[in-house]
Amino acid sequence: MIPTLFVILDSLPLTPNGKLDRISLTSKYQNVNRKAVSPRNNTEKEIALIWKNVLNLTAASIYDHFDDVGGDSLRQAYLFSKIEDRFQIKINFHKLNKQLTIADLAQYIYKVLESTTTQLSTNN
Repeated sequence: MIPTLFVILDSLPLTPNGKLDRISLTSKYQNVNRKAVSPRNNTEKEIALIWKNVLNLTAASIYDHFDDVGGDSLRQAYLFSKIEDRFQIKINFHKLNKQLTIADLAQYIYKVLESTTTQLSTNN
């Protein structure tokens, strides 16, 4: 993975117990040089709501990468679980591991729903 932003710091933010405060570190710079793009359709809006809830964000751009805005593997599993519940689909975790923007997730959901619809019509 190639960093999207390089920032020179005088010192790293620390938690009260002396460990690196990753939340403080990422939250300070998550919107620097990044143009926010609002959800363009209902699917992206639904994903954005789930995304903001899982990551505890007030805003989300459809091109923000999950890892860049505070996501980790546990939150990713939780995000996928919430999306599966909302859209009644099964997410292939391996296919989506690198596609972690709201826009990518919406595109994936369209493909899964289209595939499911095609399978249903073929079986009838």
